[in-house]
Amino acid sequence: MAGKILVVGATGTVGSRVAAALSAAKLDYVCGLRQGDRSAHPSVDLDFARPETFGGALAGVDRVFLIAPGFTDDADVLMAPFLKALGAAGVRHVLYSSVIGAEYNPGGVHRRIELALEAGAVPWTFFRPNFYLQNFITYEADSVLGRGEIALPTGDGAASYLDVGDLAAAAVRVLAAPEAHAGHAYTLTGPAPLSHGAVAAALTEVLGFPVIFTNPAPAAHSAALAAAGVPAGIIAQSEALYSLIRGNVCAAVSPDLPSLLGRPPTDVSSWAAREAVPALRRRPGAAEPTAATLVSRTNALMTAWEYGDTATYQSLCAPRARMTIPQYSLDVSGFDAIWGVRRSMKPLDAGPLHIHTVDTHVVDHRNVSAQAHVIHRAEGRFTQHGVVRFEFDAGARLVHYHQLNTWMS
Repeated sequence: MAGKILVVGATGTVGSRVAAALSAAKLDYVCGLRQGDRSAHPSVDLDFARPETFGGALAGVDRVFLIAPGFTDDADVLMAPFLKALGAAGVRHVLYSSVIGAEYNPGGVHRRIELALEAGAVPWTFFRPNFYLQNFITYEADSVLGRGEIALPTGDGAASYLDVGDLAAAAVRVLAAPEAHAGHAYTLTGPAPLSHGAVAAALTEVLGFPVIFTNPAPAAHSAALAAAGVPAGIIAQSEALYSLIRGNVCAAVSPDLPSLLGRPPTDVSSWAAREAVPALRRRPGAAEPTAATLVSRTNALMTAWEYGDTATYQSLCAPRARMTIPQYSLDVSGFDAIWGVRRSMKPLDAGPLHIHTVDTHVVDHRNVSAQAHVIHRAEGRFTQHGVVRFEFDAGARLVHYHQLNTWMS
């Protein structure tokens, strides 16, 4: 196909990532925006409520990425004139991002939009995505990043949360060769069902501070939303969605996304490292660990290592901390493996290692370089010298001990 791709909803969580993915793939695209909306991508005026914008928005377009306005029960009515205009404008394929389980809810707004597309003359593909991992920073940032809480009424239920970045990558595959996907509906999920307790544990590990799942009662959660000024209709829709998670309705894992991508979907920890950590850094008042804190942590780590202080060293390590010593072809992860290296150097009850640290240097807001001298008095013949890089997370916990150089004298 030689025409352009029109991206609808390009200022939202999904559309913005689809536009970015199309740009990275060097496909010809344009974003349809309402008056007043802004985007860094090529854009045209498009408003479902203003049919006079349809002609300009669809000029030269042969494929459309379509998404409905959020939290509306009549989006199908609002979008109907635009859907009718697609065929007349020469559009040859529509990729509609619906919701998981739309086919089981014939009265739901997303299924009504799907049915309108099925009844039209333009070939279509449907994405039916599960809940997005991005919801934790799009809608819950104050709770998760500000207070360290996931305060959602989902009990022990789980959902196979999806990274929108994977949806965007799949959209590029479909829009680049739509004929192969015409008439297909793909259920998009993450790689595993996740309870909110499991999400909280993953965020704790990646962000470097505790995140807990508080699991409020549904009525209490609704009351809190009402007190915050959330409209009653949106509260009702939200609570209906959370009830699906409580009932494990959205816990299943679909093979569709890995089939489209040719790789496994992104897991929660990888997503959090890519998006939640930068989101935390962008929050007002957010600050990286200070230089003094990093130097203090470095000295405490060296002292705990020297004296075999297991508890202190473990408390200063992130759960997946890593140790790399290239000279000995050593690369291990996890505290137990790291501490096994310490035990192999000298029994913990046999006295200190006699470490002398000099020239500690803060490289940047996460890294400290330290030159250390370890006097091997048991042998009585040499001193081992080393330059070590300590890398810390946002909570000033050790994530990587990397010995850059070592020599003897």
